[in-house]
Amino acid sequence: MRGPDVRRLQARLAQLSYYPGPRDGRFGLDTLGAERVEVDLRHEVLYVYHHNQVVLISHVSSGGGYYYCVGGSCAYAVTPAGNFRTLSRDSGWHVAPLGLLYNPVFFHGGYAIHGDTEVPLQPVSHGCVRIPMDVANIFPRLVPRNGIPVYVRR
Repeated sequence: MRGPDVRRLQARLAQLSYYPGPRDGRFGLDTLGAERVEVDLRHEVLYVYHHNQVVLISHVSSGGGYYYCVGGSCAYAVTPAGNFRTLSRDSGWHVAPLGLLYNPVFFHGGYAIHGDTEVPLQPVSHGCVRIPMDVANIFPRLVPRNGIPVYVRR
């Protein structure tokens, strides 16, 4: 399918904070959004979709907004919002400059969706998206390759 109706659909999806791919008027896999991860920062919830169907919903803990300093570098603890893709991953515990990450799936530089033993219902992380350990055991299998879209919204 293609044409002005598809372009309007793509524009409306973008207006609703979904990423339909380029607004080119062609209905393709980007518009369908078959496999993707969505992180809702306002509600601290993560969704994983396969074939446009939700296969996982989990609470998360994202960046707490506080100011911190580590090793002479200072920053605000904020989870970046935007359209990303899965970049790389590690199995088991990964040692990072700000702590340990369990089964991390990186989506933007050093930012990852990863397991943690402390995942409260409010934002407290340095900026990564924390998920419960039991969810972290299955999450990498649900996003089995690099390049899967990750949409982070405020």
